[in-house]
Amino acid sequence: MPILGPRRHWFEINDQPWFPPFLRSCVQSCLTLAWTFRIPYFQPSSPAALVASTLHRVLGGPQNVTKYSYVDFCAGAGGPTPEVERIMNARLRAEGHEPVMFALTDLHPHIEAWTAAAKKGDRLTFCTGSVDAANAPKGLLGDEPDSKVFRLFNLAFHHFDDELAGRILRNSVDTAGGFGFVSPFLSWSGLPLNPMPTSDYNPPPTSFLYSSHPTSCLHLPIYITHLLTAENSIFELQSRSPASLLTITLLGPLLFALTPFYFSHSPLHFLFTYIIPIIPFVVVFDGYVSCMRTRTPEEVLSLLEKNGGLPEGEGWVVRSGSEMHTWPMGYMSWVIAVKGGRE
Repeated sequence: MPILGPRRHWFEINDQPWFPPFLRSCVQSCLTLAWTFRIPYFQPSSPAALVASTLHRVLGGPQNVTKYSYVDFCAGAGGPTPEVERIMNARLRAEGHEPVMFALTDLHPHIEAWTAAAKKGDRLTFCTGSVDAANAPKGLLGDEPDSKVFRLFNLAFHHFDDELAGRILRNSVDTAGGFGFVSPFLSWSGLPLNPMPTSDYNPPPTSFLYSSHPTSCLHLPIYITHLLTAENSIFELQSRSPASLLTITLLGPLLFALTPFYFSHSPLHFLFTYIIPIIPFVVVFDGYVSCMRTRTPEEVLSLLEKNGGLPEGEGWVVRSGSEMHTWPMGYMSWVIAVKGGRE
């Protein structure tokens, strides 16, 4: 798929401090809908379901999926994570395994939206305080230094300029994990970069994920199995390609069609979709900019190397790939880094 030139970190309206918070909330709810809605015939599953199945497959099935607790570091209004939690845990229960915990965090917490989502999922929690992905509180990684947490960046990593994205990668490495992009092992074909070692480790009893004030986790404790590190993933629904720009264009008409069915409770959605169409304009405009901001896997690797890289000899495996989420031209791209391999 052709790439439209170098990455451009142009501004997105929804990121600007002058953009009214009530409109920002409306736009983010539309982005959440884009993750969870399924268009019959054109989408075999929702993008959120695709995230769940990709994690399940790439991590190596339930025996590895259940090693982690999953923390969304840029959750916005919730994004796909509540739906991913529901789908993944339904599958784990059907396969006879214990469900896993998910947590929503953000620099600007959306308490009302997260509270509503947490009420629908018995393994979904959130943190009420501001969480900076570039300086993650130690409590989010568990009280024990060997807690294993899987960091999620869903439709989020493109928001960070190179300086901030580099600090986030560095923080991931410095807090016992991160994006393990080590040049000698890289292959962007979606295949494992080096043999994933087998572990005979037997995890001890679970412990609570806890973060003291001001970042206190509510609704349910997050259980963390004691392993060796925090792993990470990036999921994006767009790329710097003509096909992605065309797919983004279709979001405008789609919002006009779906608003009465999904936002009937919100007069603001009706006002700013049909009377003053700010919401569809911002969604499409920011979508175009997001395409031009999105990094290729090679660019993520280069960014990590510029920020110190990853210590060698720790068994890191990096995978990347893309999955079609909307026929014929909508693709979800992903990069997943795992330390210590899978069983």
